Amino acid sequence: MVKSTRNFGRAGTKKSADRPLEEDLAEALVDPGQALVSTAPVDGEPAQDILRERIRGLEALLKEKERTLEEYREREVRLSQQLVAVSRPMEHRAYQRYPVDWKAALVSEEAAGQQIFYGRASDVSLGGMSFLCDHNIFFRETMTALLSVPPLISGGKEKIVEASGRMIYTVLAASIQQFRVGIQFVEFKGDGKTALEEYLATRYSYA
Repeated sequence: MVKSTRNFGRAGTKKSADRPLEEDLAEALVDPGQALVSTAPVDGEPAQDILRERIRGLEALLKEKERTLEEYREREVRLSQQLVAVSRPMEHRAYQRYPVDWKAALVSEEAAGQQIFYGRASDVSLGGMSFLCDHNIFFRETMTALLSVPPLISGGKEKIVEASGRMIYTVLAASIQQFRVGIQFVEFKGDGKTALEEYLATRYSYA
């Protein structure tokens, strides 16, 4: 007489109907069919119902594990941003900054090809600016900053100020769900510095 092995898994190990779902999940990840293939009727219940219950339990457990993994990934991102901010030298401001809401862009020549990131300047001075964008970016090499300075009179034209600069920090501004990038201006192109200085002197009367 041949004994049934329907309640036995790999290597003849007996599988309990109430074994922890974590064990089934771990086994299913190694061999997707093995964790469920040998489930037999218990107390007269149809095997198909037991399989469905097991599948639902495994799916729920897998979703929980995925949520936990996503939480750890978010923690890793926040920690890496904090480490970048701490590892960079402190930003010493020689100029007073003023709140603005100007169109701006950062251009990097690092890696393969040119990369352009668009955003907004939230404050600016003759020494640098705070740049808001949707991307978590950080360049170690000198990059180009472009500022769209609005006209002082109605109907005037915007002035594009271009300056080479370096990034001081990148942090996540949680309140607005954007990344805040600190830029230090190194050298202005053409009359960019004069144009920016004249605008700030007129608009904010700081001179």
